[in-house]
Amino acid sequence: MSWKMLPRELQLMVLRELSDLDINALQKSHEKNEHPTGPVIPNMLTAWKETVNYRLVCTRWNLDLQLVIPKSDSILTLLKFGPQEMCLDGLRRPIRTTPTEIPTSVLRRLLLFATQRNFVKCMELILQQMKDVPRNLSILVSAVEARSLAAVKLLIAQGADLEEFGPSWNDDTDTLDMNTALGRAIQLDDVAITRELLEAGANPSTWIEWWGMQLDPMQHVAKNDGDGSIIHLLVEYTVRDPVYEKYGGRDDWLDNEDEEASESGTEPGALRFPDWHPLELAVDSDSVSAAEALLGYDNIRLLDIARAHKEAQSDDMRQLLQSYMKRAIARG
Repeated sequence: MSWKMLPRELQLMVLRELSDLDINALQKSHEKNEHPTGPVIPNMLTAWKETVNYRLVCTRWNLDLQLVIPKSDSILTLLKFGPQEMCLDGLRRPIRTTPTEIPTSVLRRLLLFATQRNFVKCMELILQQMKDVPRNLSILVSAVEARSLAAVKLLIAQGADLEEFGPSWNDDTDTLDMNTALGRAIQLDDVAITRELLEAGANPSTWIEWWGMQLDPMQHVAKNDGDGSIIHLLVEYTVRDPVYEKYGGRDDWLDNEDEEASESGTEPGALRFPDWHPLELAVDSDSVSAAEALLGYDNIRLLDIARAHKEAQSDDMRQLLQSYMKRAIARG
């Protein structure tokens, strides 16, 4: 008997069996995976692809998929791999039909998966079932990781903790970093999300973990060839506290060839560079955009600019520094 000749009830039964993936396998994969926030879990992705491949034997797949998968018990799997509209249908079913409140632990996982996928509509639906944005879930960091300005705005409006640290996968170092949402936004060089977090009151002096070191935001932008617009934002939203007062015309900012980075007192093994001027880091990394932003606001001495010019690695950096040398000379 061909597929088309099967009674529709049997077709739906087969499809339901094929589409209802075992979410316990996902949990086991998390336990075995050393870095669960890293690459997508391979065996679950494979399982999903194998399920979708059954469309080859069913001409009615698209219709039946919409009917069956949202009615299954694998909503978490659906949130991990399915499209947003299907996930919305799947979420509405337990919310509408469950006689008791959905356990908080389940809602937390649903919210985390929805945030990681940048499914803002799903996030709104889940948050309606929760009293507050959950703590100790790094949910705002996950929204930044997803590069979702809409998700960040939603979570801020719902009262998310701006200073909660969370893990994020660093492709450069192949490690997990622990940063606030603002720190991660600066790492990703995302100007729009950085502005949104600063406007909401995020601490602009937060330390950023990077490659076993801890840099303040200006140092990180300079060291990593970041967008100078972020430096302008940091200046705009920063009350010049002691960490920034260490910059700007100090006699020794370019005289630290033999200086060792100091070990952080908060993170064992992490190194901080509290006395290193961001312009020095920008010149060393040939970060022209960051250097221009720093020169534009900081009253750096002619001697310091001349030293930076000597160390410049590119013509663009030398031309930039020459223009500010002329301004410094004109200032007297």
